[in-house]
Amino acid sequence: PTDVTAGSIARRSLICLAVALAAFTPSQSVTVTSSAVKTTDVVIAVDVTGSMAVSDAHYGSSSTARRPSAASSAAQDITGLYPDSSFTGISFGSSATVDVPLTPDTLAISEWAQGLTVEPTSTSSGSSLDTPLDLLLRTLKSIHDQHPQDQILLYLITDGENTSSTTRRTYSSLRAYLDDAFVLGVGSTTGGHIPRATTNESPSSST
Repeated sequence: PTDVTAGSIARRSLICLAVALAAFTPSQSVTVTSSAVKTTDVVIAVDVTGSMAVSDAHYGSSSTARRPSAASSAAQDITGLYPDSSFTGISFGSSATVDVPLTPDTLAISEWAQGLTVEPTSTSSGSSLDTPLDLLLRTLKSIHDQHPQDQILLYLITDGENTSSTTRRTYSSLRAYLDDAFVLGVGSTTGGHIPRATTNESPSSST
């Protein structure tokens, strides 16, 4: 005796047929793997105000060098600290400029660093340490929006001189887009005379 209906038998038969068809149908096994790739994006901002022309910097030796030379060496060494990373080069004086947009090309950063020159003292209006702040904020936000999974670092290279009479703004607004930041000081505590430069080249005379 059984309460199995003809409909139940038919349904079970169809299920068995479907399983049999799936078992004997040609198939291909594909292994799918996925991983989150987290890279590092490094923003290097270099001070090129007139005071950076002073020759009182030391970098790896006891001999003195011009501050831009020390900044250039530091920028090139930074690229060596982060293999397989991307870099942005920014210079700032009376204004700030993105000289090298984000790129994995370390040679481009090296050439940019080697070509760093101070701005003409004739156009200088004094040093303000917050000059690059607005540009940095826009640049970092753009990198974060385009590469939200990346680690973003900032290196600020400056002699630390601030002659502006206005109140310096805080860099705290950059925290939302940074994983870490470093300030590298170039120059000496004794300082020196600022050479007069009329073009963005080597100074010709001293004042």
